[in-house]
Amino acid sequence: DMQVPSQYAGLRFWRNTAVASLAAGQTLTLAPGTGTLGYEWDEDADNGFRPSGLIDMSSTTATAQVFTDYGNATANSVAKTHHLTLYRAPSGALVFGAGTVQWAWGLDSLNPARKPADVNMQQATVNLFADMHAQPSTLISGLVAATASTDATAPTSSITSPASGASFADGAVATIRGTATDTGGGVVAGVEVSTDGGTTWHPASGTSSWTYQWTAHGHPSTVIRTRASDDSANVESPRVGSTVNVSCPCSIWAPSTVPTNVDSNDGRATELGMRFRSDAAGTISAVRFYKAPTNTGTHTANLWTESGQLLGTATFANETGSGWQQADFATPIAIAANTNYVAGYHAPSGHYSEAAGYFFGPPAQPDFRAATDSVPLHALHNTTSAPNGLYKYSSTPTFPTNTFNAENYWVDVVYSGSGTPTAPGVPANVTATAGNALANVSWNAPTSGGAPTSYTVTPYVGSVAQSPKTITGNPPSRSTVMTGLTNGTTYTFRVVASNSAGSSAPSAPSNAVTPVSVPIVVERKVSVNGRGTVSTAPFSTPSAGDLIVAFVSADGPTSPRVTAAVTGAGLTWTVDVRSNARGGTTEVWHALASAPLTNAVVRSATSGGLDQSLTVLAFKGASGIGTRVAAGAASGAPTLSLTTAGSASRVYAVGNDIDRAAARTVGAGQTMVQQWLDGSSGDTFWLQALSAPTGAAGSNVKINDTAPLTDRWNFSAVEVRRKVA
Repeated sequence: DMQVPSQYAGLRFWRNTAVASLAAGQTLTLAPGTGTLGYEWDEDADNGFRPSGLIDMSSTTATAQVFTDYGNATANSVAKTHHLTLYRAPSGALVFGAGTVQWAWGLDSLNPARKPADVNMQQATVNLFADMHAQPSTLISGLVAATASTDATAPTSSITSPASGASFADGAVATIRGTATDTGGGVVAGVEVSTDGGTTWHPASGTSSWTYQWTAHGHPSTVIRTRASDDSANVESPRVGSTVNVSCPCSIWAPSTVPTNVDSNDGRATELGMRFRSDAAGTISAVRFYKAPTNTGTHTANLWTESGQLLGTATFANETGSGWQQADFATPIAIAANTNYVAGYHAPSGHYSEAAGYFFGPPAQPDFRAATDSVPLHALHNTTSAPNGLYKYSSTPTFPTNTFNAENYWVDVVYSGSGTPTAPGVPANVTATAGNALANVSWNAPTSGGAPTSYTVTPYVGSVAQSPKTITGNPPSRSTVMTGLTNGTTYTFRVVASNSAGSSAPSAPSNAVTPVSVPIVVERKVSVNGRGTVSTAPFSTPSAGDLIVAFVSADGPTSPRVTAAVTGAGLTWTVDVRSNARGGTTEVWHALASAPLTNAVVRSATSGGLDQSLTVLAFKGASGIGTRVAAGAASGAPTLSLTTAGSASRVYAVGNDIDRAAARTVGAGQTMVQQWLDGSSGDTFWLQALSAPTGAAGSNVKINDTAPLTDRWNFSAVEVRRKVA
């Protein structure tokens, strides 16, 4: 059953009820024996998601089965407190929270216990609806008509301790005290405190006289602010507040913090880690961890970059039997601002401390309200790309890369620094290279100021700035591809570095570049089929600088494996890729013709001396061969996937089928360039291509056949890269 202690007697929600007459220390039970608290109820959790100005109007503590995660894990017989709540939404509407589905059981006798209605709950409901400007058409006998509140004046609050300018050591536990008054005709119903200048708010204990327990964080200084609420849900606009100083060394968790699960009971040797960052540059002088009595052996502290580069190591000494332990580095290790790092320790006997789900993002866990932000330090919330709560089973110290259920293994750091971020210096050596409607831009990081958390690259046409692009990351990349440029227009680029403290001046302009479209064009195609050594008919090309590519598909045994040799046209030939595990061979060769070719002849000779097909293509606008892949199989669909090294490339694949002469069926979006159904040998030799150019560099593309599916095959593919002007 719900209970209302005397501390709530003055709230207008309880006017004209027995609650209003409670003497100090008395408590009223609502609808005794009816079960209004119910089988499922809520708590007013201080988890960072309480609505502004939320007030409590009752208090009932009971043991219950509670969720310890987001709805999967539970714990039995845990003491929790239920509250009726009220707040005013930004729209001005009052929002009442019964915190249970069984409030209505006390409003009439149609409840499972067949208990009579509770007149106090009925009257409170009439009062609530009146403040919501809703009146009953007929009032139940014995109830008192209520009117809406005319109080529109918010209460005021003040901080009596600590005084502005007071100093605290990071992690120290301090009591913030203050008072609050209401002059609008109501009473103070709640006070909230912010210890980070108004970013987050937490409920204080008490009303007209209140306190809040604070674990000091916020180096070098932080602002404490308050806001009070009255029983009409008017909320004070926070005042300037008090600025207090917080000194480092700093850690994420206070020395008084005790894990919810001190011993995991996992006895395997393990490296445990925590991903963190700092708002300001500084140094890490030590690593801390919470020790269970069974977590024995020699422990080693480690600090890594986010990518796993070891920055420092130390051995824990003079450990206590349990509790927080600390290992100091021989020399403090410098860290950059707003950059992710991993701190860890090696537990040779396991039995590490843990808290399941701790690093999941907000809302925080209901049972231990995960504290991950201790300015200037932040233990990062778990994400798919950057998990937190890291571990790796190993008999020796190692970089932890695994994660499970965002568990916190209670690894911490000791940080020192100025605490005051500074803006980055100016990026230098901005260089641009033009492409097709794009430019590749790179630069050097600033050599002064704070570490950048982002760069902004702005193209210029003359002195006119174009649309900029922002690059972020930890740390942000120092190169980017600027797309959407106009071919034939000349551009320069400037770069600005930024972090939480501000932005640099723009860099000096890059070199001028002019994007130009340079498509790949097949200027000549010649093919020849035959036995033994084959030679193309003489051919000529009109352009200098063509890329000449020879595609060979030949018959032959599986052992010894067959290879080809391409010569001719007065060129130097290079083999790019070969597949010959399934009989015969498929190969791609290339040569660069610095001058136009005249009556050129290209030859292919295979070690098997059997039938083969040779196709030679002359490409204008191609710079060379990029990605190349090959495969072979006893059956199935010839399929190759590749990641392009350039943009707007062309992809070709040459194949052989040494089991029968049967026409191949190419995959969607592909073209058969050349095919020989060799009836004398019972083989098929073919060349196919993607019908359209590829997309941007790094595109994943597939080239394949869909039939026949029962024959042995070899398949070799190449990317023909486009020239970039």
